[in-house]
Amino acid sequence: MGHRTWKQWYTAAPEQFVEWKKFAILRDPIDRYLSAYDYLSKGGRNAIDAEFGRRFVKPYRDINSFTLTLKSKSRYSQVSKYFHFRPQSDYVLSDNTICKVNHLLSFENYSQELSGLLGMTTDSISHKNKTAGKRTLKAELSTESIALLKEIYDKDFVLCEKGLSKGVRHDFYDEVF
Repeated sequence: MGHRTWKQWYTAAPEQFVEWKKFAILRDPIDRYLSAYDYLSKGGRNAIDAEFGRRFVKPYRDINSFTLTLKSKSRYSQVSKYFHFRPQSDYVLSDNTICKVNHLLSFENYSQELSGLLGMTTDSISHKNKTAGKRTLKAELSTESIALLKEIYDKDFVLCEKGLSKGVRHDFYDEVF
């Protein structure tokens, strides 16, 4: 199915959307960002990932030089259109920050939480796009890079803090974040 926003699902099937059990898997914004950086700098999963990595990630010597390019609005606009770097909030919040999914699951426990939510085993669900090899650590980010990421992904930090602290069983639909 790929990565789709709540609005894309709603547009495709507005009547069914109301009935569906809607959930999203949230990841710590900085962990997600570092994972995307590593994944795309190593070529990703397909030719589109490889091309994006070649054009936008690989030209920079390290995570901080890449991150600081996002200060430019035009550069950020280019990079954030690609789903790996798109804010998670874009997938679950309306323009006026109303949550359009019922459940927010943590990336660290998604299999167990999803199993409980759906009432079935999730043995067949696996993490297919795991990056192999050396990983970039949070400790490698400069203070300036961290501050910029907190600004860029501000709504994602709120989602993770507010949404995941309440647990998987909470109904978030139409809650304002």
